[in-house]
Amino acid sequence: MCADPGYMNHPISQAHRIPRKLVEPPPLPIFAARARPSRGEILLVNPFYPKDPNGSFVLGFDHDTVESFAQLVDWIEETRLECATFQILTPYPGTPLFARLESEGRILHRDWDRYDTAHAVFLPRNMTPEELEEGYSECYRRVFSHASIWHRRPHDHAAIPGYMAMSYLYKRCNWLWSFLIRHQLVAVAWRPLVRAARRRHLRFRRKLGCSPACQSIRLAEESQ
Repeated sequence: MCADPGYMNHPISQAHRIPRKLVEPPPLPIFAARARPSRGEILLVNPFYPKDPNGSFVLGFDHDTVESFAQLVDWIEETRLECATFQILTPYPGTPLFARLESEGRILHRDWDRYDTAHAVFLPRNMTPEELEEGYSECYRRVFSHASIWHRRPHDHAAIPGYMAMSYLYKRCNWLWSFLIRHQLVAVAWRPLVRAARRRHLRFRRKLGCSPACQSIRLAEESQ
């Protein structure tokens, strides 16, 4: 489902400084291009909601401060990102990041079970490890609050039920996941949402494929 449609992507380091135009629907010729995501890029067009991006944000870079978390969530809500995930910067062994932080004496321990992008395993430059972990948790609390989920709903009214269901299943129904997994009902609950999203996406792709812009691209490719 995700391999053929293609992704638009853009790297971000300080999301609250990204102009709004970067998350608005791109021109049809650009969207039609089958650009492949590359390593380090963390803003993708969401395949479930083809006109809206999915943001995956890494927290704890040397330029981050305790104020960065609120600024990031403010930006997410302002731009109405329908889906956002967060990871704490994690220096995995054998990487240049690990080597640099180790040389600076900033690696806190080698408890590899905690190298899971949810724990601070190094000493951040502008905050304490505890502040980094609390900021990470606060980002999730705010983005998946009732108010934020509703504020970031799609403009397309037909997409709202699926968006609401996926948002609530993803982060507000952890108790339900245990039940679904235990009784092998994950597919029963999730598959209809994915299929509905896929149908919407395919309708969008068919409409896009019939546009003059895409026809021009297709003719240009055939002439090469």
